[in-house]
Amino acid sequence: MEVAHVHFVTGSDKKAFRCAAQFNLEAGVCNVLSTRHELRAAAFSGAMPDGAFRYRAGPTRRRPHECELHRTPNRRPIQTHYADASLRSQPLADGAHRTHGCQVQERSMATLPAVANRRVHHQLTPELVSRIARKVEDRGPAPGTVVHDDADYEASLQKLLAAGPWRGEDVWVFGYGSLLWNPGFEVAEQVTAVLHGWHRAFCIRLTRFRGTPEEPGLMLSLTPGGSCRGALLRIEAASVLSSLRKLWRREMTVKPPTSPPRWVTVKAAGADVRAIVFAANRQGANFVGGLTPEQIAAVLCKAVGHWGSGAEYLMQTIEQLDRLEIRDANLWRLQQLVARQLTDLPVATT
Repeated sequence: MEVAHVHFVTGSDKKAFRCAAQFNLEAGVCNVLSTRHELRAAAFSGAMPDGAFRYRAGPTRRRPHECELHRTPNRRPIQTHYADASLRSQPLADGAHRTHGCQVQERSMATLPAVANRRVHHQLTPELVSRIARKVEDRGPAPGTVVHDDADYEASLQKLLAAGPWRGEDVWVFGYGSLLWNPGFEVAEQVTAVLHGWHRAFCIRLTRFRGTPEEPGLMLSLTPGGSCRGALLRIEAASVLSSLRKLWRREMTVKPPTSPPRWVTVKAAGADVRAIVFAANRQGANFVGGLTPEQIAAVLCKAVGHWGSGAEYLMQTIEQLDRLEIRDANLWRLQQLVARQLTDLPVATT
C-alpha cells in the first residue's frame, strides 16, 4: 500500500495551526488529523483521474484555499498546486509554500508524532452514502395515520399569518436543515442568522420519506434550549401565500403535525427579525428525544425511504452549513460516527 503523509501549517501569520493528512494513494482515501477540532485543514473531496488529490486548506470560517496534491516521479515529497491562479504560492525553505497567510509544509509525519498519533476524523462522502442507497417504493401514510387535507392546510396557514406581524409584506422563514439546501420555493434572499432558545436535533421518527415502518428513520427538528445557527430565507410579498402553501404541504403531513409552524425572533446582522420556523411537537407520537449520538448514527446508517437515506440527509445538511460557514459541533461529530460505520459496509447494488 502506497501512503503519503503531508504536514500542514495553516492560518494567519499571527495564529497558525498544525495538522496533517495521510493519503492512501492506491485506495483514494484521505484521513485528516488536526490539532484543532474546529479546523478543516485538509477536507478531502476525492481522487482525480490523474491520481492526484484535491483538498481545501484553511480554517472553515475563512476563505479556503483550493489545492491539489500530485505524486512526483520518486513519489516523495508530494508537490502542492493551487487551483486558483490568484493563490499561486511562493517556494519557501524545506519544500514549504505560503499563499495569503496560509502555509503548507510537505514533510513526513514521522517528524510530528504528537500530531500523527491523533484520532482519525472520518467524513461523509457521496461514495460512502451510496453504500446504503436503494430504491424504495412510497407506500403512503402508515395505516391509521390521519393526514391534512387542503382545508386543514389553509386554515393552519391563515391562523399563523393572522397571529404574527404579516400584513402583506415579505416573509422570512428560518431554515436549519433541509430547507437550507432544498427549500422547495423561490428564495429572494438568504441571510445567515441565529435562533436563540432552540437547537437542532434528530428527534422526529420517520416511517416514510427517509425511512420505512420496518426501518424507521430520523429527521431534524428544533427543541428548546441552546441556540441554532442557520439561515433566514426571504419570500417576496407577491409570492408569500403560494410559497407558504407549498411549504405547509412539505413540512406538515400528519395530524397533529410533528413540527408545527410558529413565529420566532431571529438575530441577523445584529437585528431582530420575526420569522416562521417549524419546531418539534414534543407531545407528538413521532417525537423521540434523548437519543445518544451513537443511537442516532445507527439509525441514519440503515434507514432509507423513497426520498433517500438518513445518511444522505445528514451529508447534504452539513455540506450546506459548511457553505454558509456554519459549524455545528454535534452534527460534525455525528457525521464522523456515521462515516465510520459506513466505511465498513460493502457498496450497495440496486
